[in-house]
Amino acid sequence: MLVAGPSFAVDTACSSSLIALDQAQRAIRSGQCDAAVVGGASICLHPSHTAQLMKLGALSQDGACKSFDISSKRLRSFSHDALLILVSTGLMFRP
Repeated sequence: MLVAGPSFAVDTACSSSLIALDQAQRAIRSGQCDAAVVGGASICLHPSHTAQLMKLGALSQDGACKSFDISSKRLRSFSHDALLILVSTGLMFRP
């Protein structure tokens, strides 16, 4: 697999993954590349983060994540990551 092109980190707090995705689609649309790999991660390793959320009373008491549920009462502290591979339409339909 031939992989070439720009590689950079994006740190814009909560919007980093969205900004990276936007940069990738702009590069594909402008012809800078035919495909892009976009990854994002949010990892909270320090226990003080969870301890602070507990002190604020922000954590879910049952530990369940109910993001858009009416029964949601508080947050659930977690880590997450994602990886997307974007491909130009010309490359997708190549015989």
